[in-house]
Amino acid sequence: MIKLLILLSVILCCVIATTYPPPLIKPVNNVHLVDSKEYYLNMVRDTWSTIEKEHGWFNFKLKDIVQDVQESIYGFELNGTVTYKNGFLKSLHHMSVADDGIQQVWTCNPYGCSVMLRGSTKMADVDLVFDVEVSREGQEPLFYSSTYRHSTIEFNMNIIKNYTSSALSVESHLVALSAGKDEKMMFHPSDHVTQLIQRGYKSSLNSDAGVSAWATDIIVPAMKRLMGQTRPFPDLCYNCPAKL
Repeated sequence: MIKLLILLSVILCCVIATTYPPPLIKPVNNVHLVDSKEYYLNMVRDTWSTIEKEHGWFNFKLKDIVQDVQESIYGFELNGTVTYKNGFLKSLHHMSVADDGIQQVWTCNPYGCSVMLRGSTKMADVDLVFDVEVSREGQEPLFYSSTYRHSTIEFNMNIIKNYTSSALSVESHLVALSAGKDEKMMFHPSDHVTQLIQRGYKSSLNSDAGVSAWATDIIVPAMKRLMGQTRPFPDLCYNCPAKL
């Protein structure tokens, strides 16, 4: 009888322990990075300053572009191949980062959370230059220099922190490559041959020629070198106002 009472007491205690409501855990809201915009702007400015000093704009190279041409104008025909080579960024008018375009993007899953500081840099009035060789069937090749102006070249530049591993990483991609209205490749000297080949050059060719690769080959390595060396990543603030 005593053993039975002890067993019933143990069972009753277990039932109470499993059915008693657990303590309430209040969720933390409004988690933000402190002064993230200032941090992002400074990192982007430091990145471009480092690129300009250590890399140089002339090292923003372009791959050769080869076009087969079969055109005619006013009775003049051109059959051959046009090669744009030794291309690089010659000049740009200015660069800008839109303050209102900087965002904190949070991603959470059962394994942890990460935050991305997302923004972009715009280059305005960017001049790309090439040496041009026109090979014609049965004739001597012709040589020119050329310039193409893009009104805007825009790259996103993102900084990511993984709060599970505390690792920092960066990424960049080409997001816009815009030519001005009626923009054309300009040749020097200009003649009836360049008038023909001018019609076949599209601004999208410059993306394939290497503008898109500037993000991974130049921008990302420069950001990685600066990461954590010059400026600490922003602190977290819990239950904070929506804007910091």
